[in-house]
Amino acid sequence: MPASAGAGNGHVVPAEVGKALDCLTRATGCGGCTPHGSWPALGGLMAWSVTWDRLHHDEFAATFAAYFG
Repeated sequence: MPASAGAGNGHVVPAEVGKALDCLTRATGCGGCTPHGSWPALGGLMAWSVTWDRLHHDEFAATFAAYFG
């Protein structure tokens, strides 16, 4: 996914990505979606462009470094 809105379409704000991660790793906060399991050992995410993230003060990396430790 694009790391920032400057990278073009497809960007999702980190708070929404965090909700999706909670659903996938903890099966919480899934809204109307019912996953067929959870994946607590999920190891990370990939940002489409680290350059765009750096231009936006590493928001994506900083947010999810804390999530994945």
